[in-house]
Amino acid sequence: MNKTYFSGKAKRFIAVIGTLCLTAALLLTGCGSSNGNEPYDYDLSKYIVPADYMGVAIEKLDVTVSSDDIRAEIDKRREDDATTEKVTTGTVAEGDSINIDYTGTIDGVEFEGGSTKGMGTDIIVGQAGYIDGFESGLVGAEVGSTVVLDLRFPDDYHAADLAGKPCQFTVEIHSRNIKHIPEYDIDWVKKVSDCKTLNEYEESVYDDLLKETREEAEETRNSEIWQKLVEQTEVLDYPEKEVKAEKEDYKNYIIGYASQFGYTLEDYMSMMGFTEEQLNAEIEDYAKEVVKNEMLLYYIAHAEGITVSEDEYNAEIQKACESMGFESNEEFKAQYGKSVEETYSRKHFLTNVYLEKVMKLIIDNG
Repeated sequence: MNKTYFSGKAKRFIAVIGTLCLTAALLLTGCGSSNGNEPYDYDLSKYIVPADYMGVAIEKLDVTVSSDDIRAEIDKRREDDATTEKVTTGTVAEGDSINIDYTGTIDGVEFEGGSTKGMGTDIIVGQAGYIDGFESGLVGAEVGSTVVLDLRFPDDYHAADLAGKPCQFTVEIHSRNIKHIPEYDIDWVKKVSDCKTLNEYEESVYDDLLKETREEAEETRNSEIWQKLVEQTEVLDYPEKEVKAEKEDYKNYIIGYASQFGYTLEDYMSMMGFTEEQLNAEIEDYAKEVVKNEMLLYYIAHAEGITVSEDEYNAEIQKACESMGFESNEEFKAQYGKSVEETYSRKHFLTNVYLEKVMKLIIDNG
């Protein structure tokens, strides 16, 4: 969804709070709700001395796809096409996928967030990340049975009201999920493609992988080129409005997503070892890095007469919807109550299209 070429501290800070992020879509322009028609519509020469972006040395791409790559991709596609059978017999083993319900109590009283409330949940035993003793306590239990686990929350548990406390979980084991992966044969190939032979299918997989590999290589190369241009760009001053907006938006972003995991801003600062002053300094560094990237981008766009039409903008919106599994902006809005544009901001999508056009200019003149 995003041409993520923005560099430096912006990326580093994103990585720090990555565990709180539900999407990477906001990496480029933050979470702003700015709906101005054209970002940075003023003379940017007062703020930056841009790097020389014409005549950049462009690395020639040499991409290959091996027979092992083709086989691995076919195996992945077979696994994606697997069916799951729910089995209600047998015993639980490490690594099994099982469906369970559980209720957690402390001193006989249910605690918030400690129950599936009869909705059921699938876990892979040993990989689900529950507190010590929960998953191992299910190994060897009969499917269809109820297991009572006497456990204790870790002393450093993120929810302070539960940390270090003894607890009890009553777990109902409903079923084991057995995955059936289809055989690689002509019947399966005809089911998932229009190919008539295995060789024809393998050639199509090769073509798909070559295209994907080339696109990934181009993305990496372009990102490296952009980062070098940003590093070579001198900032004379930062526009106060844009920096302030980025700071406010990003702080709200942290607060909003932290709250979805039951954290307050103070919890987050404690977990990351930040004082309020340190967090504010990190946010300001992040905001300035994003603004520097954006100023260079829009400087080049203005200097070279690059514009974005409404059709190009709408195409970017549609592409974003499809990348998130929606057929249209209307379908996204029906589920979330807001359009994609209202969720991520017009500026976000405009910047994506401008970045694609500016990078094409740089590559074409390299």
